[in-house]
Amino acid sequence: MITGQRILRFHGILLCITGSLLYMATIVGKLYNLGMFAFLAGNPVASIGFQEAYALISILGVSIYLGSNLNDRFHLHILAAFIHVFLIYINISHWSFYTKLNIQIAGYISTSAHFLLMTLESYFAMFTIKIQKGDLRC
Repeated sequence: MITGQRILRFHGILLCITGSLLYMATIVGKLYNLGMFAFLAGNPVASIGFQEAYALISILGVSIYLGSNLNDRFHLHILAAFIHVFLIYINISHWSFYTKLNIQIAGYISTSAHFLLMTLESYFAMFTIKIQKGDLRC
């Protein structure tokens, strides 16, 4: 059975792995002018921003994973859902860059994954509220 705790653990692991891999990819792009972050080689300000963002995603993944052991996980589900709301907004509002860099497939995949995770976390946040009120048992 899929539970809120399992979703948070999966989500935390996914964020750690994704954030770490993308962090390393930004370093490869910056230092060696290779990969989808090759444009960072000539743009140190963007490089700093990308590296900070992906490092923070990894740290957030650790936090969500560790917090999955708490009895009251409502706030973690809300936090995780809003992260994805923000990332969906960023993807959609900057879609022209996906087109310009010819990586629309990456945009479709990442936006769909954000939508799926936002939906799952929102569902389990609502489910947690019902459990706290005593309506359901998990």
